[in-house]
Amino acid sequence: MIEDRVKPFGTWQGAIGENLSYGKESARERVLTWLIDDGVASRGHRKRLLSADYKGAGLSCGPHPSFDTMCVLTLAGGFIDLQPAKTGASASTNTANDKAASDKSNKSAPAKITPR
Repeated sequence: MIEDRVKPFGTWQGAIGENLSYGKESARERVLTWLIDDGVASRGHRKRLLSADYKGAGLSCGPHPSFDTMCVLTLAGGFIDLQPAKTGASASTNTANDKAASDKSNKSAPAKITPR
């Protein structure tokens, strides 16, 4: 069950659902297949992708013994990780680079501070 597969990673909030995909398709092809949902009378894959009930998503792909690759897209109304994600050096580097670019673009205009 989806609930059992999610438990080791954290706690979901609200609705929870998943879409599965098998084969050698690209990520783009997989998403299009779920959106078109041809041959699925209920259009469940499409409804899950477009539902406002889901605010978070997780995706994992790996080898499958019969169908080459299997991908699982898990959707939830919210999600709380058991262990917070670790930020790497690249995250702090990107932040510094973004700030430098922002400072450079704002040099001609003085900064405005608006109290809230």
